[in-house]
Amino acid sequence: MWCWSIRVAYTSERQRLLQRQEQDAELARGRVKLREGFSTLTGDQSHQVLRPFARAVTDTTAEAIAPPLVALKEPFSLALGRAEDQANDILDEILSAGDKPLITRLHLDLRNRELQSEADVEALLDEIRKRLLEQIRAAARVRLT
Repeated sequence: MWCWSIRVAYTSERQRLLQRQEQDAELARGRVKLREGFSTLTGDQSHQVLRPFARAVTDTTAEAIAPPLVALKEPFSLALGRAEDQANDILDEILSAGDKPLITRLHLDLRNRELQSEADVEALLDEIRKRLLEQIRAAARVRLT
């Protein structure tokens, strides 16, 4: 009897994790679809852009015993992040093809920066403005990462 209860709980938790994966993947797909230019893609192009998400979601069922539950959590989160980055890179390539302006990625390195004063804010804004304008003046579209 207890074996059956454990099996039911395990299956239920796997189902919850798999549903969570699909929800998270759909949110990530949605972010990519909202980017300017995505709506102009052909069916084949949009499939190409969104393909990395299909590879990120774990291919299993709630009733299966493998992969273990732990593999349905953190490894998926990492795979989903990579898939979203890859989808955005593919979209950049497609939208930069031909005579269209090149889309360049610019990482602003703002994480963990500390600001203490209004002067710090102004200096940061000046730095960001300078970096962005350098790219814009080079006839590029900029995607912040």
